[in-house]
Amino acid sequence: MPIRPLLRLLLGASVVIQAVILCYRHLTGIDPIKDAVAFWASLVVNSFIGTIAGFALAVPDLYVINRLNKSFRWGEKTMLRMGIQLVLTVIIAIVVSSLLTLLSELVFGYNEPLVGVLVRNGMIFPVVNMLLMAILEGWMFFRENRQNKEKADLLSHELLEIRFEVLKNQIDPHFMFNNLNVLSALIDRDPGKAQQFIEEFSDLYRYVLDTIEKPVVTVAQELKFIRSYLFLQRMRYSEAIVLHDAVPEEVYSACIPPFSLQIVVENAIKHNVADVRKPLKIELLYVDGCIEVRNNIQTPLSSRLSTGLGQRNLMKRYELLSEVLPVFEDRGEVYVARLPFIQEE
Repeated sequence: MPIRPLLRLLLGASVVIQAVILCYRHLTGIDPIKDAVAFWASLVVNSFIGTIAGFALAVPDLYVINRLNKSFRWGEKTMLRMGIQLVLTVIIAIVVSSLLTLLSELVFGYNEPLVGVLVRNGMIFPVVNMLLMAILEGWMFFRENRQNKEKADLLSHELLEIRFEVLKNQIDPHFMFNNLNVLSALIDRDPGKAQQFIEEFSDLYRYVLDTIEKPVVTVAQELKFIRSYLFLQRMRYSEAIVLHDAVPEEVYSACIPPFSLQIVVENAIKHNVADVRKPLKIELLYVDGCIEVRNNIQTPLSSRLSTGLGQRNLMKRYELLSEVLPVFEDRGEVYVARLPFIQEE
């Protein structure tokens, strides 16, 4: 936890508590205050000492809270946690009160026997630390909830942006017009293939509309989509693109983000030469919990600079869903993209 917010919390609490104590002692006649200057001087000194004592208690308290949050979370082992936390709260209070009392004896000295001061402080500090522990628990809970809400809002905003970019890419006018031109040519030359082209084209955009709001899809769904996508591409490039699908059916039920395969395959087509004499070979494999996409590198002489937007969007989508991120490797003659499976919640 940041030091500054903690110190502000402790200082504020110390000022309020010391002000109440000074007023109570003055009104009851236990320790009357002469004037306003004496009141403010006592308040400043006592608040400073109280902040130091509170900080000495808060640091081990926060360590205990963090450790218990990992091992005995609220709602899972509540009674056991409460027992352990109570015992540790008392131990911390006694240790801190003893150290501060001994330090004060060395620096200032007491007018009464040291043993009596140790016993009195040893009784007061545990009560104070119980209150402090409760305050810290509530404060941390409030901060975590606020941080989680801010994170959720940020992730929701990023997800909307990513979905917009994905949808925009899928309805790219160049892609649409290219395919419509291919369809126009097929209608006269090969009506049967034109009909198949229309079916694959409609399947592709039906998939886009059905899955744009979904965080993940099955491998089977994504493979069906990529086959439709490559069918349309092969209508343009003829036999210049070769697909080798070796993903076993056993992993068809696993999940990956929608359009993730399409982004990788599209990049392969965009940044490599695809020619009938030198076909672009794309392989889909299953390797250690990942879909691995490989393509031979055939960089054109006048290649355009990649913006990397597709890969960045894909990385962002994975960051929202998983701790395991995609890996992109240039292995000389082969480019490899590894897309990890995602556990569906």
